[in-house]
Amino acid sequence: MVISKGVFVRALTETEFIMLSNIWKLAPCTAYAVKKLIASSPVGRFSDSAGSIYPAIKRLIERQLVTVEAQKNDKRKSKILRCSTLGEAAIRNWLFDLDARTNFPEDPLRTRMIFLNILDEEERKEWLLKARNSLSEQMALIEQFENAEVPKDAYYQHAHRNSRLLIKARMKWLKGVT
Repeated sequence: MVISKGVFVRALTETEFIMLSNIWKLAPCTAYAVKKLIASSPVGRFSDSAGSIYPAIKRLIERQLVTVEAQKNDKRKSKILRCSTLGEAAIRNWLFDLDARTNFPEDPLRTRMIFLNILDEEERKEWLLKARNSLSEQMALIEQFENAEVPKDAYYQHAHRNSRLLIKARMKWLKGVT
């Protein structure tokens, strides 16, 4: 929660913070530019559907975290988005909201591994092959995203390197499983 200028903002979801942060990074931008960036992301947990992106941006605007202005001389009447001062304060608070759970993210592959003993030997081999292939596909998506048109500062490069290292570590981990 952020209290600034007498405005109370309820806690945002991780996805809403990521959207808000992307608006800050892309600004000035349109909602479509945010949707396009999320659609190109190799992170599968974010929905890029219009039914999730546009309502989330509307909530950010209603909470005064994002400002809107009409784009001049635009027949489509596109709206220009920028992160407000209150939105920037929310992002700063979110960045410092670190705890042990934040640093140990959800991992469906690891969770499924716990229950592999329900499968017979052939099924386990099939599962492991499928898991290895999905990691290879994920690595390809990460490498494709490297070519996406997104602002790429030093911190973006660090985050991108982390993604590649995580996938490589998971591939190595799966090699040791039989």
